[in-house]
This record gives sequence, C-alpha cells and structure tokens, in this order.
Amino acid sequence: MTVPEIIKTRRGRRNEAGNAAIYLTRKLRLDTFKNIGEQYGIDNDRTVRSVFERMKKRLTEDRDLALQMEKLKDSIKKSQEWTHF
Repeated sequence: MTVPEIIKTRRGRRNEAGNAAIYLTRKLRLDTFKNIGEQYGIDNDRTVRSVFERMKKRLTEDRDLALQMEKLKDSIKKSQEWTHF
C-alpha cells in the first residue's frame, strides 16, 4: 500500500490507517504539521492538525485504540533502535 492509498478517504468514512500514520509521525518524529502534510500529500496543514487533534481525542476516549497505538509506537521505536547500530 502506498502513502496516497493510506491517507485516501471516502466522504463520511474514517481512515484509521491514515489517521494513525499522521498521529504517529507527529508523536514520534515531532515533524511540523506542514511537513507531515507534504509527506502525505495533504495541501493544508490545518487538515493535518485536525486529524492529529481528533486522533488524540479518540485515544483518550477509546482505551482499546490507545493500547493498539502504544503497541505500534513501541514496535516502531524498537525497530528504530536496530537501525542505529
């Protein structure tokens, strides 16, 4: 799956993979919303900020989703540790 396929949405439907990718990019790399938008082909950095804030809110409300995201973050961090050697 390519980056544009990950973030593609259909009106009125959630795009969990794209939202997670944007959220984790911001949390793990601290990229600006503008840079994240450029990486994912989103022209408006306010859209990226909106996705990030919405995902952050959902994580406080949905414990299962929060646990899944923590596992993803841990997995990404561990894989990055191996690439630094």
